[in-house]
Amino acid sequence: MRLADLLEEKRVVLLDIEGTLVTGLETPKAYPDALELVRYLRRVRKRFALATNTARLSRDDIARVLRRVGIEVSPREIITPMTVAIELLRGKRTRVFLIGEAGHIAEAVKHEWIELVYDETAEVVMLGASRDLTYQQLNFAFRLLLRGARLIVVGGDLYAHGAKYGDSGPFLMEGAIARALEEAAGVRGIRTGKPEETFFRTALSMLGGEPSEAVMIGDSERTDLQAARLGVDVVLVRRDGREPKHVPTGARVFMTTSLSPDAQLTLLAPREYS
Repeated sequence: MRLADLLEEKRVVLLDIEGTLVTGLETPKAYPDALELVRYLRRVRKRFALATNTARLSRDDIARVLRRVGIEVSPREIITPMTVAIELLRGKRTRVFLIGEAGHIAEAVKHEWIELVYDETAEVVMLGASRDLTYQQLNFAFRLLLRGARLIVVGGDLYAHGAKYGDSGPFLMEGAIARALEEAAGVRGIRTGKPEETFFRTALSMLGGEPSEAVMIGDSERTDLQAARLGVDVVLVRRDGREPKHVPTGARVFMTTSLSPDAQLTLLAPREYS
């Protein structure tokens, strides 16, 4: 089966960004086959969205980065953990204490049902990755959780590689901070990034598709591949030809070395970690 044949079967497409369309968002280079795929999806009028775990940048910022390397997308076609977190609160004006960086704040203030507050009236603690996190912020979030505020973790990664203030390397992420808050306050937060079910179901709802009508295209065995457990067909992009260590059940999982619509897909048999 060609990639184009699978896409023809599906109503909606979710596309990972880093490692799939571009090398990364810090110093991006677009893969030529990714440019070909996006142009193809436009040509056949396929409904799609870019599904990323990056939340430190706003959707406007991500779109600008991608346009600089030739991938023409609008912010509305990008779904981040922050997008999902905001959607979870849609329908009721909610007072939110937000820990995050500029991208988190830029997304939150666009929506009339989100009221950012920095006092005891906060009903929700929204925890994103912040490389400027202070003890005061962390302890205030802890006290809010003790008073009954809900915890929404914008993402869920324990750490990630990045750069800020001239320093590059691994940085602790929201998942690690959330574990400390959850343990101390005796609560459990909702995580809104891949591979969480919340991310995939919200993304599909926004696109108007059911799991059986969707395909997830990405490079990550840890995140993108897990969409199969919800009944979403998955195309795992492995340009080096290396097969994944495990293949989950629930839907079909294919592997490809290219994103060209004419690329041949290999159907993988389910298998657990060896």
